[in-house]
Amino acid sequence: MANTEAQIIGSVELQVDEHGLVATLTITRDADGTAWSADSIHAFLKRRGVIEPLDGAEMRRRIEAADKNDEPVVAIVVAQGLAAETATSERAEFAGIAVPEEMADEAERVLAAAANPEIVVKRTRKVQRSKLQTVKPKLPFMRPRQERVMVTETETVPERVYVDPVVEQTAYVEAGQRIGRIVPRTAGAPGRSVYGKVIHPRPSADPLFYCGSGVQRRGEELVADTTGFLRVGANWTDVVSYAAHSWQVVRSEDQVSCFVDFFPGNAEARLPDARELIGQAQQLGFQTDQLISAELLAQQLAVAARRGAADRIPMTGSRDAAYSIHITEDRLTALLNLSKGKGRGKPLVLKEVGRAIRSRGLVRLDQAQIQQDVLAFYRSSEVDLIGYVLAEGTAPGEGPPRDPEFSFRPLPETQQRDLLRAAAEDPRVLEGIDSLDTFPMNAVRQMALVDREQRVVTIPPTVEGSPGSDVFGKPIRGATTPEPSLRLFENLSQTGSVVIAQIDGVLDCGEVDGVTMLRVRPHADADVGVTVSPDRMKAYLSLLDGRGSGRRVDQDIVADALARHNVRHGIRHGVLKAAVRAVTGGRRITNLLIAEGTPPGRSAGKTFELLVQPAGGSAVTIRDDGGADYKNQGNIRTVTAGTRLARILPHHAEARHGTDVTGAALPPAPQPEAEPQIGAFVRTERQPDGTLLLVAERDGDFVMQDNRLEIRVEYRVEGNVDFATGNIRFPGSVNVSGSVTGGFVVIAGGDITVGETVEASLLSADGRIVVRQGIKGAGKGVLRSRSAIGTGFAEQAALLSVGDISVASAALHCTVKTNGRLVVNGDRGAITGGSVRARHGVTAANLGSPNGVRTSISFGQDYLIADQIEKQEKEIETIKRRVTAVDQSMRGSGLTPDQIDELRREKKRLLKAMEKRSLRLFTLRERFEEHHDAAVTVPGTVHPGVTLESHGRTIDIRTPRRSVSFNFDELTGRVIEQPIDKRDA
Repeated sequence: MANTEAQIIGSVELQVDEHGLVATLTITRDADGTAWSADSIHAFLKRRGVIEPLDGAEMRRRIEAADKNDEPVVAIVVAQGLAAETATSERAEFAGIAVPEEMADEAERVLAAAANPEIVVKRTRKVQRSKLQTVKPKLPFMRPRQERVMVTETETVPERVYVDPVVEQTAYVEAGQRIGRIVPRTAGAPGRSVYGKVIHPRPSADPLFYCGSGVQRRGEELVADTTGFLRVGANWTDVVSYAAHSWQVVRSEDQVSCFVDFFPGNAEARLPDARELIGQAQQLGFQTDQLISAELLAQQLAVAARRGAADRIPMTGSRDAAYSIHITEDRLTALLNLSKGKGRGKPLVLKEVGRAIRSRGLVRLDQAQIQQDVLAFYRSSEVDLIGYVLAEGTAPGEGPPRDPEFSFRPLPETQQRDLLRAAAEDPRVLEGIDSLDTFPMNAVRQMALVDREQRVVTIPPTVEGSPGSDVFGKPIRGATTPEPSLRLFENLSQTGSVVIAQIDGVLDCGEVDGVTMLRVRPHADADVGVTVSPDRMKAYLSLLDGRGSGRRVDQDIVADALARHNVRHGIRHGVLKAAVRAVTGGRRITNLLIAEGTPPGRSAGKTFELLVQPAGGSAVTIRDDGGADYKNQGNIRTVTAGTRLARILPHHAEARHGTDVTGAALPPAPQPEAEPQIGAFVRTERQPDGTLLLVAERDGDFVMQDNRLEIRVEYRVEGNVDFATGNIRFPGSVNVSGSVTGGFVVIAGGDITVGETVEASLLSADGRIVVRQGIKGAGKGVLRSRSAIGTGFAEQAALLSVGDISVASAALHCTVKTNGRLVVNGDRGAITGGSVRARHGVTAANLGSPNGVRTSISFGQDYLIADQIEKQEKEIETIKRRVTAVDQSMRGSGLTPDQIDELRREKKRLLKAMEKRSLRLFTLRERFEEHHDAAVTVPGTVHPGVTLESHGRTIDIRTPRRSVSFNFDELTGRVIEQPIDKRDA
């Protein structure tokens, strides 16, 4: 279906505004009225004489919009005319002019006294005048005659223009200054009404802009003819004449003296500010000590103003010329300083300057350029040439940046907030933390749990940049990037480029004044272990108090642990209370018998009783908090020689019921137990009452298997030390056929042998440690031996040994400390990066690397004594802090005499202890200074970046050395280098 054209039914009325510009059709809705569409409205308007209606499309759109309106009366704009453009008068635009602030008072006074503007314009008009005119004769012989004729002439007459005298704008202008421009008037444009009639523009009453005295119009520009104060009205402008003093600060022709050219104006005009003139002279390059004082200059200006004549007033004194050549501290720049003479001083002689430059022996001089620049200065207005670059060396390159690499995982924010709250609420959490003044808790930004001997931060090694040369042509070593700003506090130590945590705890990391602050606070929850024997007849308690922010031991936590293990019968409550007191006092409780069941009676036979429970063989240990510990498993029951393992009781007993530690009833045993078999390293001891004791003959692992008791003195692991085996702590030797994976611990009272590799783990042995393949420590691996260490290779590990350390191929970025000798075998064996402290020296094919990796070698001293010195120093510091605390307590108020006596006795004990340790420290330091026969032998290459040290004397290797050895000369106190015979090497 086709769309129906919109229409409105009703009566209409046409209204046109008074200017004839808008025609509005008002439609009053009436069902009996006429239907009005776009076409019918157009016809209606045409009949009414409207010749500028809207076009059809727009008309229909407006009808549709009005039709949607339910109002009874609808108004529609149906035609629009064109408004006339109004004519504009001339106007002036002024920019960048004003009355200076310092002349504001003068301007107000002068303008207030000035008369109203008098505007006179010149008008032209045509006038007829009678004039005698000579008329030539018609014939040559006749005389010319005079004849009066009427002629029309143009004359110019002045005419006064009366303007509104109100001043709208003022400014100070000078003669000849361009002060503004005239914006021309416009004639306007006619419009047209809706009926097609012309609408004429409204003319301006006075279209001109008038220039009064002191202002001249040049085309569209306005120029001041007179110096004075400019007045601007609605359609006029003029200048009230006023001459201020004028002046100019200038240089002399020789460019070394300064003058004020002063031109006086009105006698009452303000004098220039002498201080400002001094400032202008300084802007020209004159120094304060070159200029006369402001007071003297002001006096001379006043005299010149009173005379009323122009004057040139000097502002400078006299001085001699000077020149110098300065070499910067880094020897990379040679600078020339020149000063011209002034007044009666000695002039600057360029030939003398040239001789001084040539005498310094500088290289890479651009003689032509220097001559050109110095001559340009000599001819310029500059008085001094300071810091002119004569020659530049080549700056050494800087090594790569050394941003610290952090090796910890921050705790979640919620856990960090809990730790901060605990530190604020419990004073024990921060006990012993002395760095709180320097590194407060509110400066901590990150926290992380770290393990003992965990690498926390790694500082990249220093590498020198490319070498440079100075202005004399001599070489300069490459620069190194400084170490990052780190400050270490409690329980952190730096070994070479590695920062190691000394305890298990919480790492605090923050920043104070741009310095990264680090410390490790003790953090360990109380360890409450409850072990129930397989027959549930005995329960053993192990306690270790919490540290730092960890949970502490109390009776409730122990009671909860016993309840979780269902220990209800035979609890030794007195022993329990004593154990809690002992643990809170700093002791550790291990396998304390805390509960014992009541055994059932036997009708006859012997009774076998285990005194030590064998290992349960569990692959996981359930902690008191319910968590699973897969590293510390119950696979080994360690006993020492002489330990009573079990007993066989000969007595007969009547049958009776018993009760185990869980409270369960035990029926009488109907049959006697079978006697166990005696295995290796277990002996029997007969007691007077007939009891037979089974006793361990050696330290080892107590095993009971198939009713056979024995002691195993060697522990073997077929495969890897990982979650399948857990950590290993064994009093004898340990043999691992596979590898020790990352995060695990092997501690042995004998030797440790590993068939494959050792990762980021801890190995500690009273005997030797042998790793068949090698060590990949990842910055966390630690090997400690009271004997010797041997391995195929070592990477990023700490090797600590009382005896020798042998590495088959290479030691890369390791921390090595031995009271023996470090030997890296193989023709290509190398020690690269890290630090080595070897009492009897080092043998390695190569030291360092061509890349200049920092490698530190110390030899010839007992470095285990150095550890003892460090320990003694820390203990002395602890005693000093305690003495200070006692002194503060004694100065407190409210103490009883007994308390004061106790504090005095404690201080006396502390001072004696400090004296004893100080003597011990003195002895250790003397022993540390003893020299031990040692040498560092390198048949291959010692690369740059290697530092060799002994007794505080060092040698830094800057160029490759080949086939050399290093020794400490006790007579000269120096580390000496000497070649080695290749046959000996």
